[in-house]
Amino acid sequence: MGRVPEAEDVCQEVFLRALEHLDDFREESQASTWLHRIAINLCVDRLRSIKRRPIPIEPIPSDESDSFLGMDHFPDPSPTFHEVLEKEELAELIRQAIARMKPKYRDVLVLGHLQEMPHKDIAQILDISVDAVAVRLNRARNDLKSKLKKYL
Repeated sequence: MGRVPEAEDVCQEVFLRALEHLDDFREESQASTWLHRIAINLCVDRLRSIKRRPIPIEPIPSDESDSFLGMDHFPDPSPTFHEVLEKEELAELIRQAIARMKPKYRDVLVLGHLQEMPHKDIAQILDISVDAVAVRLNRARNDLKSKLKKYL
C-alpha cells in the first residue's frame, strides 16, 4: 500500500471480510491463500479508489537490536555516513520503482521476492498458472532493472 497506516487499515479490512465470508471458504485451497486473495483484492480496490496518484512509500523500520546470543558484545563495523546515505537513497529508488509497476508485475515481485513465496502458492493467490507466475516474475525483474538502470 505504500504507507503503514494504509496497510494497517487494509489488514483490518481483510480479517473483517474473512470473518464476514467465512461460510464462503470452500477449503479447496489453504486458508492463507484465501486470505492473500482477499488482501490483494482489497489493496487493488483501495489503490483504484485513490485514482492511481503516487503513493509515498515509508521506509520499513528495522530492528537494530543484536542481543541474540550475545551478538551485542561484538564491535559494530559502522558504515560511513556516505555509505548509509547511498544505501537509503537506493532503497527509496527501488521502492518508488516498484510502486510505479503494473499491479500484475508488482504483485508477483512482492509475493515472490519480498515474501519469498513458492511459485505454486503465488499462482493460487493470483489465480494464474505457475508458468504465468514465472513469466510475470521475469518481466517484473526486467521492468525493475530498466527503471533503475539510469541510477546504477
